[in-house]
Amino acid sequence: MSKYKYTPKTKKELIELIEDESIYLGDIDTKYITDMSYLFAGCTRKDFSGIETWNTSNVENMSHMFANCEFFNQDISGWDVGNVVVMVSMFYNCTAFNQPLGDWDVGNVEDMARMFAGCENFNQDISKWNVSKVESMASMFSGCKSFNQNISKWNTSNVEDMAYMFWGCQAFNQDISSWNINCVEIIEDMLENCPIDNSNKPKNLKKLSV
Repeated sequence: MSKYKYTPKTKKELIELIEDESIYLGDIDTKYITDMSYLFAGCTRKDFSGIETWNTSNVENMSHMFANCEFFNQDISGWDVGNVVVMVSMFYNCTAFNQPLGDWDVGNVEDMARMFAGCENFNQDISKWNVSKVESMASMFSGCKSFNQNISKWNTSNVEDMAYMFWGCQAFNQDISSWNINCVEIIEDMLENCPIDNSNKPKNLKKLSV
């Protein structure tokens, strides 16, 4: 007998369940869901307990999943995100969010644009992330006032867009001088309003900025 009370087969069925806040999120088996984009976008829910048990192993799209969820701060470090390709604006404007994500396998993600934009409290170690397939990091940490983690070993060789990536990152001053930005085409205001030392900036940055 299943430990779950609900097993939605479609995203529409899942949305109907999560809109009923009397339903405990841990009672929902999400194994059939491949698209979780915009699932909680703009929601005012305060209790996300149980969501950490969700089966996300088949999910490919988490775009805007928690966008503008001002109360979201649940530990989802145990999620299997190995098949996710899109994480655009996943935590956009999640002002309370500051949970560990360092063990996530993001090796298949291609788009991380605005992923943490506006997450003013986020400051977790994501140094071990495999970002080798990511093509866009535009505004990824824009407005992350607290973020100052060592991401020097990231493989950025496939990234084409880094515009506004660290815009307004008032605490960020890590050494990213060794980043490979040879494929980057858009670099506009990447480090605007960011106190990073010149010696820590990517080596080819000046050439691209001209």
